[in-house]
Amino acid sequence: TLLFLLTGCGGDAPSAPDALVMGLPFDPGSLNPVALPYALSQQLVDQTQLPLARRHAGPDGLTFTPGLATAWTWSEDRLQLTFTLNPAARWDDGSPVTSADVAFTYTLIDDPAVASNWLADGKLIREVLTPDATTVTFVFEEAASELLLMSAACHNILQASRLQDADRASLRGHAYSRAPSSSGPYRVATWAPDDHLV
Repeated sequence: TLLFLLTGCGGDAPSAPDALVMGLPFDPGSLNPVALPYALSQQLVDQTQLPLARRHAGPDGLTFTPGLATAWTWSEDRLQLTFTLNPAARWDDGSPVTSADVAFTYTLIDDPAVASNWLADGKLIREVLTPDATTVTFVFEEAASELLLMSAACHNILQASRLQDADRASLRGHAYSRAPSSSGPYRVATWAPDDHLV
């Protein structure tokens, strides 16, 4: 059993008042959002690296609420989906989350060498446009279900500057997988494989 401890970005001590301690059945392996080995890994990525919008399954079906984006709009033909990033969104090093991070994440998702879990979603997207640092437009190959296309555009985003020079074929073994940048409410402080993750 692996001990998992979540604390707010300000603290990493087990006695912190905002700590959540959980026992996990196995090591999550990787927290790289484009190359996740387990569903458990996705649950942890959702706490550290936000998507543009968060999915919620409820009695009325799948809905979306803001994540890194504050708003989104569809084009009339339903072939383009434009997100406005929250200008206050920051990585844990203090740098802003930008449209370049989003576009880079999707180049990885769409690259067969990466073997991303989300490669099929990447094939729905013709291109990702970044007219400025806080605007991202997904241009889809064809009109389809809004839920399908919105889901394809709402994967967790990684910090481009940390992986731009990484070998894509060996991305799953990159140091980012165990020490990712954080744009969410939690960050990875320490990780001893098969023992504990703080």
